[in-house]
Amino acid sequence: MPAAAPSSDGDAVSGADTDSGTPASPGTPPEPAEGAEAEETVYVPPPPPARPPMMSVSSGSGDPDEKRPEPTETEPATEPEATVEPTGSEGPAGPVPDVERELESEPERSEPAPAPNPALVPDPVPPPPARRVAAPLPPVPFQPGHVSTEAERGAFRALAETVWDRHGTAVARMLTRMPALRGQEQEAARADLIALHLYLHASEGALRHDELARALRRGDKPLLPYAACVASGLRRLPSYRGVALRGAGAEGVDEGLAPGDLLRDPAPVCALPLAPGAPRPRGAQYAISSVTGRRVRQLTDRPGAGAARDEVVFPPGTLLRVLDVREEGDAPLILLREVPLTTPNAQPEPGAGELDSADRAALDRMDEVLRGHSVAPGPFSWPELCDGPLGQTANRPVSD
Repeated sequence: MPAAAPSSDGDAVSGADTDSGTPASPGTPPEPAEGAEAEETVYVPPPPPARPPMMSVSSGSGDPDEKRPEPTETEPATEPEATVEPTGSEGPAGPVPDVERELESEPERSEPAPAPNPALVPDPVPPPPARRVAAPLPPVPFQPGHVSTEAERGAFRALAETVWDRHGTAVARMLTRMPALRGQEQEAARADLIALHLYLHASEGALRHDELARALRRGDKPLLPYAACVASGLRRLPSYRGVALRGAGAEGVDEGLAPGDLLRDPAPVCALPLAPGAPRPRGAQYAISSVTGRRVRQLTDRPGAGAARDEVVFPPGTLLRVLDVREEGDAPLILLREVPLTTPNAQPEPGAGELDSADRAALDRMDEVLRGHSVAPGPFSWPELCDGPLGQTANRPVSD
Protein backbone atom coordinates (compact mmCIF):
# COMPACT_ATOMS: atom_id res chain seq x y z
CA MET A 1 0.00 0.00 0.00
CA PRO A 2 1.59 3.53 -0.80
CA ALA A 3 2.50 5.76 2.10
CA ALA A 4 0.27 8.65 3.08
CA ALA A 5 1.41 12.28 2.29
CA PRO A 6 2.95 14.29 5.17
CA SER A 7 0.61 16.67 6.91
CA SER A 8 1.20 20.29 7.63
CA ASP A 9 2.29 19.47 11.14
CA GLY A 10 4.94 17.13 9.77
CA ASP A 11 3.38 13.98 11.32
CA ALA A 12 2.94 10.92 9.16
CA VAL A 13 -0.65 10.01 8.50
CA SER A 14 -1.41 6.43 9.34
CA GLY A 15 -4.53 4.39 8.99
CA ALA A 16 -5.70 5.65 12.43
CA ASP A 17 -8.40 8.32 13.03
CA THR A 18 -6.60 10.92 15.18
CA ASP A 19 -9.70 12.96 15.87
CA SER A 20 -11.84 10.26 17.24
CA GLY A 21 -9.05 8.22 18.71
CA THR A 22 -10.64 5.02 17.46
CA PRO A 23 -8.95 2.77 15.01
CA ALA A 24 -10.31 2.57 11.54
CA SER A 25 -12.32 -0.43 10.63
CA PRO A 26 -10.34 -2.93 8.71
CA GLY A 27 -12.94 -2.96 5.95
CA THR A 28 -13.24 0.90 5.56
CA PRO A 29 -10.78 2.85 3.30
CA PRO A 30 -8.78 5.64 5.00
CA GLU A 31 -10.02 9.16 4.43
CA PRO A 32 -7.51 11.87 3.29
CA ALA A 33 -6.35 14.39 5.79
CA GLU A 34 -7.69 17.87 5.72
CA GLY A 35 -5.64 20.53 3.83
CA ALA A 36 -3.64 17.96 2.00
CA GLU A 37 -3.95 16.90 -1.53
CA ALA A 38 -5.63 13.55 -1.69
CA GLU A 39 -3.83 10.83 -3.46
CA GLU A 40 -5.61 8.12 -5.31
CA THR A 41 -5.45 4.90 -3.37
CA VAL A 42 -6.53 1.36 -4.17
CA TYR A 43 -8.39 -0.59 -1.56
CA VAL A 44 -7.54 -4.19 -1.18
CA PRO A 45 -10.01 -6.15 1.01
CA PRO A 46 -8.54 -8.43 3.59
CA PRO A 47 -8.35 -12.07 2.64
CA PRO A 48 -11.22 -14.25 3.83
CA PRO A 49 -10.51 -16.32 6.90
CA ALA A 50 -9.01 -19.62 6.03
CA ARG A 51 -10.98 -22.79 6.79
CA PRO A 52 -9.35 -24.99 9.35
CA PRO A 53 -7.48 -27.81 7.77
CA MET A 54 -9.05 -31.26 7.70
CA MET A 55 -7.83 -33.34 10.59
CA SER A 56 -6.38 -36.61 9.66
CA VAL A 57 -4.83 -39.35 11.67
CA SER A 58 -1.23 -39.76 10.83
CA SER A 59 1.37 -42.06 12.10
CA GLY A 60 3.71 -39.31 13.34
CA SER A 61 6.57 -39.94 15.58
CA GLY A 62 5.15 -37.81 18.37
CA ASP A 63 8.10 -35.34 18.34
CA PRO A 64 6.87 -31.79 19.09
CA ASP A 65 9.68 -30.27 16.96
CA GLU A 66 8.69 -32.31 13.98
CA LYS A 67 7.78 -30.06 11.07
CA ARG A 68 4.16 -30.27 10.26
CA PRO A 69 2.69 -29.41 6.89
CA GLU A 70 1.35 -25.89 6.54
CA PRO A 71 -2.42 -25.67 6.45
CA THR A 72 -3.68 -25.02 3.01
CA GLU A 73 -6.82 -23.45 1.89
CA THR A 74 -9.48 -25.90 0.92
CA GLU A 75 -12.32 -25.32 -1.36
CA PRO A 76 -15.67 -25.13 0.33
CA ALA A 77 -17.38 -28.44 0.40
CA THR A 78 -20.26 -28.75 -1.94
CA GLU A 79 -23.34 -30.76 -1.10
CA PRO A 80 -23.61 -33.95 -3.12
CA GLU A 81 -26.36 -34.12 -5.63
CA ALA A 82 -29.36 -36.05 -4.47
CA THR A 83 -29.57 -39.41 -6.13
CA VAL A 84 -32.42 -41.89 -6.18
CA GLU A 85 -31.35 -45.33 -5.15
CA PRO A 86 -32.88 -48.03 -7.29
CA THR A 87 -35.16 -50.49 -5.44
CA GLY A 88 -35.15 -53.72 -7.26
CA SER A 89 -35.07 -52.01 -10.71
CA GLU A 90 -32.57 -52.30 -13.47
CA GLY A 91 -29.29 -50.48 -12.81
CA PRO A 92 -26.43 -49.74 -15.17
CA ALA A 93 -24.90 -53.12 -14.37
CA GLY A 94 -28.08 -55.14 -14.22
CA PRO A 95 -30.82 -55.63 -11.65
CA VAL A 96 -30.05 -54.25 -8.24
CA PRO A 97 -31.28 -56.54 -5.45
CA ASP A 98 -33.73 -55.04 -3.00
CA VAL A 99 -31.77 -55.74 0.15
CA GLU A 100 -34.34 -54.22 2.51
CA ARG A 101 -37.15 -56.33 1.09
CA GLU A 102 -35.04 -59.47 1.23
CA LEU A 103 -34.23 -58.78 4.86
CA GLU A 104 -37.91 -58.32 5.66
CA SER A 105 -38.90 -61.53 3.95
CA GLU A 106 -36.10 -63.57 5.46
CA PRO A 107 -37.40 -65.41 8.54
CA GLU A 108 -35.81 -64.64 11.80
CA ARG A 109 -33.31 -67.20 12.84
CA SER A 110 -33.40 -68.17 16.45
CA GLU A 111 -31.12 -70.34 18.40
CA PRO A 112 -32.53 -73.84 19.09
CA ALA A 113 -34.01 -74.20 22.53
CA PRO A 114 -31.93 -76.25 24.88
CA ALA A 115 -33.08 -79.80 25.48
CA PRO A 116 -35.17 -80.14 28.65
CA ASN A 117 -33.68 -81.88 31.59
CA PRO A 118 -35.46 -85.26 31.90
CA ALA A 119 -35.23 -85.02 35.66
CA LEU A 120 -37.21 -81.77 35.63
CA VAL A 121 -39.91 -82.79 33.11
CA PRO A 122 -43.13 -83.74 35.00
CA ASP A 123 -44.82 -87.02 34.25
CA PRO A 124 -47.76 -86.72 31.83
CA VAL A 125 -51.12 -86.48 33.55
CA PRO A 126 -53.39 -89.36 32.46
CA PRO A 127 -56.76 -88.34 31.02
CA PRO A 128 -59.68 -88.65 33.40
CA PRO A 129 -61.78 -91.82 33.02
CA ALA A 130 -64.91 -91.62 30.94
CA ARG A 131 -67.85 -90.39 32.96
CA ARG A 132 -70.48 -93.08 33.43
CA VAL A 133 -74.05 -92.28 34.30
CA ALA A 134 -76.96 -94.37 35.41
CA ALA A 135 -79.14 -95.27 32.44
CA PRO A 136 -82.40 -97.20 32.42
CA LEU A 137 -82.33 -100.66 30.94
CA PRO A 138 -84.17 -101.18 27.66
CA PRO A 139 -87.55 -102.83 28.18
CA VAL A 140 -87.93 -106.56 27.58
CA PRO A 141 -91.19 -108.42 26.83
CA PHE A 142 -90.60 -111.11 29.47
CA GLN A 143 -88.72 -111.54 32.71
CA PRO A 144 -87.70 -114.59 34.76
CA GLY A 145 -90.69 -116.29 36.37
CA HIS A 146 -93.11 -115.47 33.57
CA VAL A 147 -96.18 -117.79 33.51
CA SER A 148 -97.70 -118.34 30.09
CA THR A 149 -101.35 -117.57 29.51
CA GLU A 150 -103.85 -119.74 27.68
CA ALA A 151 -103.83 -117.29 24.77
CA GLU A 152 -100.03 -117.45 24.52
CA ARG A 153 -100.06 -121.25 24.55
CA GLY A 154 -102.73 -121.37 21.86
CA ALA A 155 -100.82 -118.93 19.64
CA PHE A 156 -97.61 -120.93 20.07
CA ARG A 157 -99.33 -124.18 19.10
CA ALA A 158 -100.45 -122.54 15.87
CA LEU A 159 -96.82 -121.51 15.16
CA ALA A 160 -95.46 -125.04 15.88
CA GLU A 161 -98.30 -127.06 14.31
CA THR A 162 -96.02 -128.85 11.83
CA VAL A 163 -93.55 -130.05 14.49
CA TRP A 164 -95.86 -130.31 17.48
CA ASP A 165 -96.24 -134.07 17.55
CA ARG A 166 -92.52 -134.79 17.04
CA HIS A 167 -91.45 -132.67 19.99
CA GLY A 168 -94.55 -133.65 21.98
CA THR A 169 -93.40 -137.30 22.02
CA ALA A 170 -90.12 -136.42 23.76
CA VAL A 171 -91.95 -134.24 26.29
CA ALA A 172 -94.47 -137.03 27.09
CA ARG A 173 -91.65 -139.19 28.48
CA MET A 174 -90.63 -136.33 30.76
CA LEU A 175 -94.19 -135.77 31.99
CA THR A 176 -94.31 -139.33 33.27
CA ARG A 177 -91.73 -138.26 35.83
CA MET A 178 -94.02 -135.44 36.98
CA PRO A 179 -96.98 -137.30 38.52
CA ALA A 180 -98.12 -134.26 40.45
CA LEU A 181 -99.34 -132.57 37.27
CA ARG A 182 -102.94 -133.34 36.46
CA GLY A 183 -105.62 -132.10 34.12
CA GLN A 184 -105.39 -128.53 32.84
CA GLU A 185 -102.09 -127.89 34.61
CA GLN A 186 -100.55 -130.83 32.78
CA GLU A 187 -101.71 -129.47 29.42
CA ALA A 188 -100.20 -126.08 30.25
CA ALA A 189 -96.94 -127.78 31.24
CA ARG A 190 -97.00 -129.80 28.01
CA ALA A 191 -97.18 -126.66 25.84
CA ASP A 192 -94.45 -124.90 27.82
CA LEU A 193 -92.06 -127.86 27.70
CA ILE A 194 -92.67 -128.47 23.99
CA ALA A 195 -91.64 -124.86 23.36
CA LEU A 196 -88.48 -125.36 25.44
CA HIS A 197 -87.64 -128.65 23.72
CA LEU A 198 -88.11 -127.00 20.33
CA TYR A 199 -85.80 -124.17 21.37
CA LEU A 200 -83.07 -126.64 22.42
CA HIS A 201 -83.24 -128.96 19.40
CA ALA A 202 -84.62 -127.16 16.32
CA SER A 203 -81.91 -127.02 13.66
CA GLU A 204 -83.82 -125.30 10.90
CA GLY A 205 -86.86 -123.20 10.20
CA ALA A 206 -88.27 -120.00 11.68
CA LEU A 207 -88.33 -121.45 15.23
CA ARG A 208 -84.59 -121.97 15.56
CA HIS A 209 -83.02 -120.50 18.70
CA ASP A 210 -81.08 -117.86 16.75
CA GLU A 211 -84.24 -116.75 14.92
CA LEU A 212 -86.01 -116.36 18.25
CA ALA A 213 -83.15 -114.35 19.73
CA ARG A 214 -82.97 -112.09 16.67
CA ALA A 215 -86.72 -111.42 16.77
CA LEU A 216 -86.73 -110.58 20.48
CA ARG A 217 -83.75 -108.23 20.17
CA ARG A 218 -85.41 -106.42 17.27
CA GLY A 219 -88.74 -106.21 19.07
CA ASP A 220 -90.61 -108.33 16.51
CA LYS A 221 -93.97 -109.57 17.82
CA PRO A 222 -94.83 -112.72 15.79
CA LEU A 223 -92.65 -114.98 17.96
CA LEU A 224 -93.67 -113.52 21.33
CA PRO A 225 -96.01 -116.48 22.14
CA TYR A 226 -93.08 -118.84 21.50
CA ALA A 227 -90.83 -116.88 23.89
CA ALA A 228 -93.55 -116.71 26.52
CA CYS A 229 -93.87 -120.51 26.61
CA VAL A 230 -90.08 -120.98 26.70
CA ALA A 231 -89.82 -118.66 29.72
CA SER A 232 -92.73 -120.43 31.42
CA GLY A 233 -91.25 -123.88 30.75
CA LEU A 234 -87.88 -122.96 32.33
CA ARG A 235 -89.48 -122.27 35.71
CA ARG A 236 -90.54 -125.96 35.80
CA LEU A 237 -86.92 -127.21 35.75
CA PRO A 238 -84.36 -127.38 38.60
CA SER A 239 -82.10 -124.39 39.15
CA TYR A 240 -78.31 -124.33 38.99
CA ARG A 241 -76.11 -122.51 41.49
CA GLY A 242 -72.49 -122.11 40.45
CA VAL A 243 -70.31 -120.79 37.63
CA ALA A 244 -71.42 -121.27 34.03
CA LEU A 245 -69.36 -120.34 30.94
CA ARG A 246 -70.48 -118.93 27.61
CA GLY A 247 -68.36 -118.22 24.51
CA ALA A 248 -68.28 -114.70 23.11
CA GLY A 249 -68.69 -115.84 19.52
CA ALA A 250 -67.00 -114.47 16.42
CA GLU A 251 -68.23 -110.94 17.18
CA GLY A 252 -66.37 -110.87 20.50
CA VAL A 253 -67.38 -109.13 23.70
CA ASP A 254 -68.36 -105.50 23.99
CA GLU A 255 -65.11 -103.55 24.57
CA GLY A 256 -66.97 -100.82 26.44
CA LEU A 257 -67.99 -103.04 29.37
CA ALA A 258 -66.78 -102.04 32.83
CA PRO A 259 -67.41 -103.28 36.37
CA GLY A 260 -70.85 -102.21 37.56
CA ASP A 261 -72.52 -102.25 34.14
CA LEU A 262 -75.85 -104.03 33.81
CA LEU A 263 -76.67 -106.47 31.02
CA ARG A 264 -80.09 -107.81 30.13
CA ASP A 265 -80.84 -109.88 27.07
CA PRO A 266 -84.48 -110.15 25.95
CA ALA A 267 -83.71 -113.66 24.67
CA PRO A 268 -82.81 -116.80 26.64
CA VAL A 269 -79.10 -117.16 27.44
CA CYS A 270 -77.43 -120.57 27.41
CA ALA A 271 -74.15 -121.51 29.11
CA LEU A 272 -72.16 -124.59 30.15
CA PRO A 273 -71.90 -125.51 33.85
CA LEU A 274 -68.31 -125.66 35.08
CA ALA A 275 -67.89 -129.28 36.07
CA PRO A 276 -65.70 -130.04 39.11
CA GLY A 277 -62.05 -130.61 38.11
CA ALA A 278 -62.71 -130.02 34.40
CA PRO A 279 -60.44 -127.57 32.55
CA ARG A 280 -61.92 -124.28 31.42
CA PRO A 281 -62.26 -123.55 27.69
CA ARG A 282 -59.81 -121.16 26.04
CA GLY A 283 -60.80 -117.95 24.25
CA ALA A 284 -63.06 -114.95 24.77
CA GLN A 285 -65.91 -115.85 27.09
CA TYR A 286 -68.32 -114.90 29.84
CA ALA A 287 -68.21 -116.47 33.31
CA ILE A 288 -71.64 -116.18 34.96
CA SER A 289 -72.38 -116.72 38.63
CA SER A 290 -75.76 -118.45 38.37
CA VAL A 291 -78.53 -118.42 40.97
CA THR A 292 -81.71 -119.18 39.00
CA GLY A 293 -80.32 -120.58 35.76
CA ARG A 294 -82.09 -123.81 34.85
CA ARG A 295 -80.53 -127.17 34.04
CA VAL A 296 -82.16 -128.70 30.96
CA ARG A 297 -80.68 -132.20 31.15
CA GLN A 298 -84.16 -133.74 31.39
CA LEU A 299 -84.98 -132.42 27.91
CA THR A 300 -81.67 -133.41 26.32
CA ASP A 301 -81.47 -137.07 27.34
CA ARG A 302 -82.01 -138.31 23.82
CA PRO A 303 -79.56 -140.93 22.50
CA GLY A 304 -76.15 -139.47 21.83
CA ALA A 305 -76.73 -136.38 23.96
CA GLY A 306 -75.37 -137.53 27.33
CA ALA A 307 -73.65 -135.09 29.65
CA ALA A 308 -72.50 -132.94 26.74
CA ARG A 309 -75.98 -131.35 26.68
CA ASP A 310 -76.00 -130.60 30.37
CA GLU A 311 -76.61 -126.93 29.71
CA VAL A 312 -77.80 -124.05 31.85
CA VAL A 313 -80.43 -121.76 30.37
CA PHE A 314 -81.19 -118.34 31.84
CA PRO A 315 -84.76 -117.13 31.17
CA PRO A 316 -85.43 -114.18 28.86
CA GLY A 317 -84.82 -110.84 30.57
CA THR A 318 -82.33 -112.18 33.14
CA LEU A 319 -80.43 -109.29 34.74
CA LEU A 320 -76.62 -109.60 34.92
CA ARG A 321 -74.06 -107.25 36.48
CA VAL A 322 -70.46 -106.97 35.28
CA LEU A 323 -68.09 -107.78 38.15
CA ASP A 324 -64.78 -107.58 36.31
CA VAL A 325 -63.23 -107.38 32.84
CA ARG A 326 -59.96 -109.29 32.45
CA GLU A 327 -57.48 -110.55 29.90
CA GLU A 328 -56.72 -114.26 30.04
CA GLY A 329 -54.38 -115.69 27.43
CA ASP A 330 -54.79 -112.62 25.18
CA ALA A 331 -58.58 -113.09 25.29
CA PRO A 332 -61.17 -111.14 27.30
CA LEU A 333 -62.88 -112.77 30.25
CA ILE A 334 -66.05 -111.04 31.50
CA LEU A 335 -67.19 -111.98 35.01
CA LEU A 336 -70.96 -111.59 35.53
CA ARG A 337 -73.33 -112.08 38.44
CA GLU A 338 -76.99 -112.92 38.08
CA VAL A 339 -79.10 -110.32 39.89
CA PRO A 340 -82.37 -111.98 40.95
CA LEU A 341 -85.48 -109.80 41.03
CA THR A 342 -87.76 -109.81 44.06
CA THR A 343 -90.91 -110.13 41.94
CA PRO A 344 -91.45 -111.27 38.33
CA ASN A 345 -92.43 -107.76 37.17
CA ALA A 346 -89.86 -105.82 39.21
CA GLN A 347 -87.78 -103.25 37.37
CA PRO A 348 -84.15 -102.82 38.46
CA GLU A 349 -83.08 -99.37 39.50
CA PRO A 350 -80.25 -97.98 37.36
CA GLY A 351 -77.05 -98.16 39.36
CA ALA A 352 -74.15 -95.77 39.50
CA GLY A 353 -71.66 -98.29 38.16
CA GLU A 354 -70.32 -99.32 41.58
CA LEU A 355 -70.16 -102.82 43.03
CA ASP A 356 -72.04 -103.45 46.27
CA SER A 357 -71.21 -105.93 49.01
CA ALA A 358 -73.14 -108.76 47.30
CA ASP A 359 -71.20 -108.12 44.08
CA ARG A 360 -67.83 -108.20 45.85
CA ALA A 361 -68.74 -111.39 47.70
CA ALA A 362 -69.77 -113.05 44.42
CA LEU A 363 -66.54 -111.89 42.80
CA ASP A 364 -64.47 -113.46 45.59
CA ARG A 365 -66.32 -116.78 45.17
CA MET A 366 -65.83 -116.75 41.41
CA ASP A 367 -62.11 -116.04 41.79
CA GLU A 368 -61.78 -119.02 44.10
CA VAL A 369 -63.66 -121.30 41.70
CA LEU A 370 -61.75 -120.18 38.59
CA ARG A 371 -58.38 -120.66 40.28
CA GLY A 372 -59.28 -124.33 40.78
CA HIS A 373 -59.69 -124.93 37.02
CA SER A 374 -56.81 -124.72 34.59
CA VAL A 375 -57.30 -123.49 31.05
CA ALA A 376 -57.42 -126.17 28.36
CA PRO A 377 -54.38 -125.99 26.02
CA GLY A 378 -56.18 -126.35 22.72
CA PRO A 379 -59.11 -124.59 21.04
CA PHE A 380 -62.61 -125.34 22.25
CA SER A 381 -65.71 -125.90 20.14
CA TRP A 382 -68.61 -124.21 21.89
CA PRO A 383 -72.12 -125.61 21.43
CA GLU A 384 -74.05 -123.34 19.08
CA LEU A 385 -76.57 -122.41 21.78
CA CYS A 386 -73.80 -121.43 24.20
CA ASP A 387 -71.83 -119.12 21.94
CA GLY A 388 -72.31 -115.46 21.04
CA PRO A 389 -72.35 -112.01 22.64
CA LEU A 390 -75.05 -110.95 25.05
CA GLY A 391 -77.68 -108.41 24.13
CA GLN A 392 -78.64 -105.08 25.66
CA THR A 393 -76.67 -103.08 28.20
CA ALA A 394 -77.05 -100.05 30.44
CA ASN A 395 -74.78 -97.68 32.39
CA ARG A 396 -72.76 -96.85 29.30
CA PRO A 397 -69.92 -94.28 29.26
CA VAL A 398 -70.96 -90.84 28.04
CA SER A 399 -68.96 -87.78 26.98
CA ASP A 400 -69.37 -84.38 28.60
